[in-house]
Amino acid sequence: MQLHITTKGGQKMLDLSGQQLSTLPESIGQLIALETLDVDENQLPALPESIGQLTHLQTLSVYNNRLTALPASLGQLTRLTAFSVGKNHLTSLPESLWQPDTADRPGPEK
Repeated sequence: MQLHITTKGGQKMLDLSGQQLSTLPESIGQLIALETLDVDENQLPALPESIGQLTHLQTLSVYNNRLTALPASLGQLTRLTAFSVGKNHLTSLPESLWQPDTADRPGPEK
């Protein structure tokens, strides 16, 4: 399969929806400039941990797959504003989604 990143409204996006995918490669994390990733309507049982390297990602749509868990690395997606995860088999969400990102914040003044 050949991947094509397109630009729509100035956003770099990858649409892999409806491709009957059963896995995403770890190398997806190398697409660090990606802002929108759509993998709706596939057969993904999991997302690779490397997805957390997509630090410019603003929209992630994994609707209607076979996901049973989400990687903790999703907590690293601090620019994420839209996340569609419905119609999967999730029983819980990673705690990292609720942890405040303190990496770029200054510590207490002394």
